[in-house]
Amino acid sequence: MYPLPLALSKQKRQALLSRTRPLSLMTDWCLMGVLGLILLFSLASSQKLDPSKHPIVTTNYGKIRGIKKDLNNEILGPVEQYLGVPYATAPIGDRRFQPPEAPGSWQEIRNATQFAPVCPQNVHGVLPEIMLPVWFTDNLDVAAGYIQNQSEDCLYLNVYVPTEDAQQPFFLPSSLPVFRLSTLTLQPQPLTPHPISGLKNQGNWFWPPASCSFTKRREGGREGGRGSTGSPGDDIP
Repeated sequence: MYPLPLALSKQKRQALLSRTRPLSLMTDWCLMGVLGLILLFSLASSQKLDPSKHPIVTTNYGKIRGIKKDLNNEILGPVEQYLGVPYATAPIGDRRFQPPEAPGSWQEIRNATQFAPVCPQNVHGVLPEIMLPVWFTDNLDVAAGYIQNQSEDCLYLNVYVPTEDAQQPFFLPSSLPVFRLSTLTLQPQPLTPHPISGLKNQGNWFWPPASCSFTKRREGGREGGRGSTGSPGDDIP
C-alpha cells in the first residue's frame, strides 16, 4: 500500500483505508480458495491411481503401493516394482550398532515407488584401478550417480515381481557371480541377465549396492512378492 499524502485530512485518509481493506480481504480469500482447490484436486488424483499401474500388496507390517514398469526389452514383460520397503528398524539414534529389530507396522498404504537412501559408501579410490576389473572402472561415474542419496537409515529392500508367469524363476541362469563375499566391500556385483529396471536391462551390468542372495528365518510363513505365503519355517530368499 502506498503511503497516504500528508495533505489529506484524517477523515479522507480513513475513508480511503476503508475502501482498500475490503479489496485486500477479497484477495486473501480468493488466494485461499485457489490453494484449497489445488489441494482438493491433488488429493482426488492421488486416490484415483490406476490399480493396474500402481498395484497394492499386503505385507506383515502393512500395505504398500508399487508401480508397474515396462522394460526396454522385446522378450521380457513388465515388472512390478516395490521400492524402499523397510525390512528392519532404522539403525539410528539409540538403535545405532544395536541388534536388528523388525520394522514397525503402518496403518496407511505406504508408497513404495521411489528408491530409499543407500548406506554410506564410496566407489572412488577404494583400490588402485589396476586391481579392479575393467567393467567396474569404466563405469565408476555411472555407479557414483546412484549413491548420491546416502544415509545410515538405509535398511530397505527393492522388490521386483514379474507379471507374466509367477511360476517361472525371476532371474535367468548365468555364469556371472551374484554373491561373492570377497568383493562385497570392494565393488558392486554383476547381475544375472534378467533386467529389472533401467540400466539393468542391458544384461551384463552391475548395480550398486551389491546384489546378493540372503536368507532370513521367519515364523509363520514366507514373505513373498505378493504377501505372506509358504509354510512355517521357510527360508526367505
